[in-house]
Amino acid sequence: MQETNYEGLEASLYDLIWQDEYDDEAFYSWLLSEKNGKILEVACGTGRILIPLLQRNWDIQGLDASETMLNLCKKTALAKGLNPLLHHQKMEEMSLPEKYDSIFLPGFSFQLLTLRDQADQALQHFRNHLNKDGQLIISTFVPWDFLQNAEGENIWRLRKETLRPKDNTQILCHEALATARQEQLLTVWNRYEVISSEGKLLETELRRMIIRWYFQNEFLLLLEKAGFKNIETFGDFSSDPAGEEHSLITYRATL
Repeated sequence: MQETNYEGLEASLYDLIWQDEYDDEAFYSWLLSEKNGKILEVACGTGRILIPLLQRNWDIQGLDASETMLNLCKKTALAKGLNPLLHHQKMEEMSLPEKYDSIFLPGFSFQLLTLRDQADQALQHFRNHLNKDGQLIISTFVPWDFLQNAEGENIWRLRKETLRPKDNTQILCHEALATARQEQLLTVWNRYEVISSEGKLLETELRRMIIRWYFQNEFLLLLEKAGFKNIETFGDFSSDPAGEEHSLITYRATL
């Protein structure tokens, strides 16, 4: 078993499996459009959001800890006649030569920083890379459904199933979950499988991902501690303020 670092089979299947997981491009476009200027997408991955914004001639760059994901992003962008500026760095070690008017993290990538010190370091780096009056946008989630149903722990279930068009192979992703509730850590095991049309297992890979969840007031304090202000919250990728009914919370803050 390997820790999730978005390399190998996991990276090569990422777009095919997860591209329709969230309908959030319009939401981020709306938030980002309210602040003109240079944009940095942290944890840009294969360019799910970055590439459509580039196609609209937005001034946007990407950063990711996975070289494989960045290479996939570059390949897709070049095929569309685009040449994005991409940075291969960890967010908690980010050091770039310029500043930005907006920094945003979609897809709950911030929660992959499981150590509190890492989270603090990343927020300070974001702060240091923002222009005056720049905005930071971070999305998080709380696994309410799973927390309210402990019976589902450590049970494998089919999470995603699709066909790979280039060779008509079946792609499966099975998932098992476990929580450390006092530590607010969710462990996710993903088992990826590639199966031929004859039913033969061609490839398989097991990955473990650990995610730290934050409750709303806790994350507000974290942002304030890092020096951010004018903090707004949005629930479930809508313009509504985050409330009790929302499990997906996006925070927008300024310097």
